[in-house]
Amino acid sequence: MKNGSEKMKKNRNIPFGYTMKKGEIIAEPTESQAVKDIFKLYLDGKSMSEIARQMSISQISYNGITFDWNKNMVKRILENEKYLGKDAAEKSGVAALEYADVATLKNQIASVLTFLSGESKIADNPNKVAKKVESVSDAVGAICDNGSALEISRNDAATKTYFAYADGAPVGVLSVEGELTCKDFRKIKRFVNLLDAYNIPLVSVVDSDGFAARLKCEENGVAKIAAEAYTAMALSENPKIAVIKNAIGGAYALLAAKEIGFNYTIAFSDATIAPLSSDQAVNFYDEKLSDNPQQDKEELKAKYTFAEGNPFKAAKDGYIDAVIDAREVKPYVASALSMLL
Repeated sequence: MKNGSEKMKKNRNIPFGYTMKKGEIIAEPTESQAVKDIFKLYLDGKSMSEIARQMSISQISYNGITFDWNKNMVKRILENEKYLGKDAAEKSGVAALEYADVATLKNQIASVLTFLSGESKIADNPNKVAKKVESVSDAVGAICDNGSALEISRNDAATKTYFAYADGAPVGVLSVEGELTCKDFRKIKRFVNLLDAYNIPLVSVVDSDGFAARLKCEENGVAKIAAEAYTAMALSENPKIAVIKNAIGGAYALLAAKEIGFNYTIAFSDATIAPLSSDQAVNFYDEKLSDNPQQDKEELKAKYTFAEGNPFKAAKDGYIDAVIDAREVKPYVASALSMLL
């Protein structure tokens, strides 16, 4: 039988607030709430000793052995980058916040706690039309109230994730600009699970040709990792809205499709929505696309995009709900949220 010190050491291999299930570290609900309470009490001006007394009263064990807390236990949680650090976020899905000083950090923590509480804010003008929306980042800026988007878990993936407000309601914004890799699938899975845990709506903004062609499923485990992201999206029960700049193949299926649970899907009028990119289609379907085999590939690509990829065809076939001027993205998202919430 292991003695207490060995047991404590074993338990501390997994951060407080998490547990191991089927080989994966996931949030432990009671301890996760305790972590949030600790940060909130600290932000409210409580000392570490006062927080320790409060945690002892709550009868939540820090180490699986005793319910008695001390200020050093609280200090370890407040200073541990596993709760706030970028590296830890990539492994565990905890919100990563970048900060220049403690004051900025406290403000960001306060913003996250308010966001996760589901508290609404005074909405920006829901009918506001943007001056220009030419990129995914432009669209995110147009959708979010008063520049409220706070990027979390920042890394070099094509996927970016934000806590934000739209029409006064807290929303999680997931933007993808580029091809999807393993890093993107992991990030999408964690973000979707986080939003689902707090019943926060998801808004995805997509400009992607799907899976990165260089990936080899057998070597990188892409199939399994992608399946986990698709499963998380499909099982998520919170409202989901998609905004499409371009969505090809797997990008549409994961980030905008009705079949995976999106309640409302919007496409820009110049969007491309298709099962294959034009390059892939020309190589695969060139005889079907053209009656004249002498036509060059550029003409064939343009013909495929017009025939199969235009958003009006997607709307006619029931794959999307609205085709819009990109500058009007905020009113459409606000309207969708008002219907779904």
